[in-house]
Amino acid sequence: MINVTFLKIKDGQWHDPVDNPQIAVFTQKGNDNPANQVFGTTRGRAHQGIDLFALEGSNLYACLSGKVVITRNKGKAGHQYVVIEVSKKSQIEIFRKRRRNDYKKIDPKEYLEGEGFNKDSDKIYFVYYHMSKILVNEGQDVNAGDVIGKSGITGIQLGTHGPHLHFEIKSVNSFPHGLAGRVNPALYLDYKKKNQLTEAEMNIQRNRNKKKAISNSMIIIKFFLLDVLTFVSIGCISCTNKKGAEMKIVHTTQEKDSISSSLCKKIGIPEDMILPINSQGMDSLMKVYQTSYLQSSSENEEEDEVRIDERYINILIPYAFNDLAKRGFIPISSALYNKKLKELGLAPEQRQKQPYIYEYKHYFSSPTIMQGWTDDIAEDGIDKKEHEYIRYAPISNIFIKGYNFCLPKPMLDSFLRNNKGKIAFHLSDEIVHLNRFLFNDSKASFAWLLHNNPDALKDLLLSYGYDTNEAINELVLKDISNEYTNVEDVSGLINTFIRKVYDKEPHIEIREGLMKTILRLPANDKNLKWQIILETYIDYLLKKDKAGCPYWMAHFTWEERYKAAAYLGYYLYKDRLRYQQIGSTGFANELYYNNEFRDNLEKHHYYQLPGFKEICDKIYEDYDFFVKASQTGE
Repeated sequence: MINVTFLKIKDGQWHDPVDNPQIAVFTQKGNDNPANQVFGTTRGRAHQGIDLFALEGSNLYACLSGKVVITRNKGKAGHQYVVIEVSKKSQIEIFRKRRRNDYKKIDPKEYLEGEGFNKDSDKIYFVYYHMSKILVNEGQDVNAGDVIGKSGITGIQLGTHGPHLHFEIKSVNSFPHGLAGRVNPALYLDYKKKNQLTEAEMNIQRNRNKKKAISNSMIIIKFFLLDVLTFVSIGCISCTNKKGAEMKIVHTTQEKDSISSSLCKKIGIPEDMILPINSQGMDSLMKVYQTSYLQSSSENEEEDEVRIDERYINILIPYAFNDLAKRGFIPISSALYNKKLKELGLAPEQRQKQPYIYEYKHYFSSPTIMQGWTDDIAEDGIDKKEHEYIRYAPISNIFIKGYNFCLPKPMLDSFLRNNKGKIAFHLSDEIVHLNRFLFNDSKASFAWLLHNNPDALKDLLLSYGYDTNEAINELVLKDISNEYTNVEDVSGLINTFIRKVYDKEPHIEIREGLMKTILRLPANDKNLKWQIILETYIDYLLKKDKAGCPYWMAHFTWEERYKAAAYLGYYLYKDRLRYQQIGSTGFANELYYNNEFRDNLEKHHYYQLPGFKEICDKIYEDYDFFVKASQTGE
């Protein structure tokens, strides 16, 4: 049968990524919930693309002419995906013209754009996930309408009731967390929502849903039998992988792994906070790792994860504490631990105001931006679905009470390692070094993180406002400078200089330390861009017309806008003094003509910023002279 779509395609024309694009109505678990498949935070976290229904083996097409820059084939258990770069001016122009202005969102938590997406970028990237076959190679040029592969369900461990193409559009050739750098593909696709599907189309999805329900039952039975057989073994747990090699789970009940009572007493852990070594529980976690984590790895974590519950964490705590102590971590007192937590905005009294932090006897959890948390999830209150996900999914850092350390990204592959077929408890280097840096002030661990995992350091500033470390501030500023070449676009600066926090008393946090770092950068032509960035930021904050403003800035109240503009204006003029610059600015214009802004400054005593009243008075006088001179023609 001839695919008539090909007859319409010429180089330079758009082609949808699948034939007859339509939303995947049924979720992985078989629920009728198409809102779950859109771009945004409808899952209680960031879903980075759109799920288009596609029966296994369906053709996948290049949307525009471009070059294949990434292909990944991780076998049937791992994701197979392709990334296509579009850079021809003619193609970029076609892309821009396709953007819809009339798109109606399926759900209030569907987003149009993620932070940092640049619609004017000279390069756009299309990403195709869950492929069963990849028919192109890296470096290969493709034309619009070329078949690049076949759809599948790779990377979905237990199969799915709703096979789909997970499709993303980005302005960056990387895999940033959350929705960063991405746009809603629905703005560019002519796809069908559920209410637009014909009965015949709905029946295809319904029949596929029913078919998978049976096969999933068989999978569950299979894993149950595996569990039984596994626990029959004595001494160690073993099974055979697909290649026939025996894999063993090493028991961890050796005496040397037990926490000494003297060490617990030394750091002052109350007796009721000490957790016993739970070898059976650890063996069960290792078994989960064996049957799941070793088989799958993906840059795209849009599918369900292992539930992170209290039992899970309580099993890990004593093992993690032991491993940390063996690898150079110096246990600290509760007093010092609480001091560190206060620096992160996580002291007990601070946590009480944050509805997305969950307290347990032995730990508390805090969602992080680098793992996909977006603050506006909590803007209208946290519904039950979001509550469940935030509480049990691995988007949080876990801070341990009594033992006084933290477990970032609590996924099993961070705690267990496969060494020549033997699975044993072993903390990731990231966890060890983060704890040594945060709580032992280790310069060596900081250097390791800076080189190997800078995102862990950036997250301290973005999620917790940890802006007192000069090196971390410089790291974030360098990231901004490299990522946003258009200094007049501040859309990607969410959670950097300013962050809107939706706790019990919604407010903005000012990253003043980050602005102070700008003043310590060399006063050269390269760093002049920060003045333009700050000026543009202020301009957007004080615009009466919110059109064109980054979506996240529209969430600020006028009181918050005035406060943010005050801090940015203060450090802008501090920086201008370094360059001995004169002349008017947008900030000066606002100060002169915007009575509400000026009254707000006086009301709040110029936010107690040293010398700011004098700076504002001087700016006003200079601008007044400028205005009157221009009126008289002098």
